[in-house]
Amino acid sequence: MTNVFDLSELRFFRTLNAAMKLYVVEYSVHEDTTSIRTLETILRDNHKRIRRGVSKDYLPVGLFKSYDDALRCSLHFQSDVAPQARLEAGSRKWKRIADCFEKEFDSLLTSAKPYDDDSTNSEK
Repeated sequence: MTNVFDLSELRFFRTLNAAMKLYVVEYSVHEDTTSIRTLETILRDNHKRIRRGVSKDYLPVGLFKSYDDALRCSLHFQSDVAPQARLEAGSRKWKRIADCFEKEFDSLLTSAKPYDDDSTNSEK
């Protein structure tokens, strides 16, 4: 008998592999800065930190298909969102800080072009 392949499992692993290459913009409340890393790098780093019992306060705030998209978001975040959040942080009004972040990211998502998948647009 020939080998049987589970196509749904194969699709899952292909999707997972692609997801690991997505870029994540993270924000550190304590350091007041952003970081851009792949999802794979973040997960590997988190596993190492757990093994050593070390925590990190970086929080994922955006997920992007390219480094350039992540960089654009990070720069926007640092130039527009962070200054407003710093003003609010002085008063420790965390709800307002979260509102600043949410408002800016919602406007970024609204203005973002939808992902153009060439494989769905190709004629067969």
